[in-house]
Amino acid sequence: MKKNALFLLSLFISLSLFSQIDKSEKIKYRKLPYADFKKLSVNDTSSAVIDLFFDKKDNAIYNQMSLLPLTIILLAIPPAHFVGVGSAAISVPLFINGSYTLVKYRKKKLYMVLTEYKQTQNLPIWVRKKVNRRLKNYELLPINY
Repeated sequence: MKKNALFLLSLFISLSLFSQIDKSEKIKYRKLPYADFKKLSVNDTSSAVIDLFFDKKDNAIYNQMSLLPLTIILLAIPPAHFVGVGSAAISVPLFINGSYTLVKYRKKKLYMVLTEYKQTQNLPIWVRKKVNRRLKNYELLPINY
């Protein structure tokens, strides 16, 4: 009796493990490149949203967060300790602001904003204000052929 029960249990476990049921695949948003988001673009507004998110992320990484490693190096060198303390006073708040910007403009939030915009044609208020400014700047750019 125990052998039959163990055999049936192992049979059901193996069938459930090797079944070809398509489970919902999770999208890894952080691995999506710019081109995949451009495919989700419906019009100029959604294109401006994509540009806004990617520009903010790039600026946060390169402009705000790049000073902290240099500051740590300056703090580690004893003769430059005074300069390191001064640059730490500047770079630590910039690093915190850059970290906040990376969280605020992450790719998952971009994907959610784009899918919501595609369905309802409405943007969140904080995104709409920035995108309207960006679209006005696009109109002011001269087009050279």
